[in-house]
Amino acid sequence: MGNGSGVSRGDRNRNARLTRLRALVPAGNTIAAIDLAEAKQMVVVTVTETRPGRFAPASPR
Repeated sequence: MGNGSGVSRGDRNRNARLTRLRALVPAGNTIAAIDLAEAKQMVVVTVTETRPGRFAPASPR
């Protein structure tokens, strides 16, 4: 049975694990994540700090 917050124990555990991992990664580093779920696989690459103007502008089309 849920605790009324709408967040499952698995979600809380995952969020706690991600919080611990984020504390270990410097803010300027890029992170790559791979999810190998049965139904849908995914790869995500992100920068922990995203600020406007940090990257080169997109080329005009």
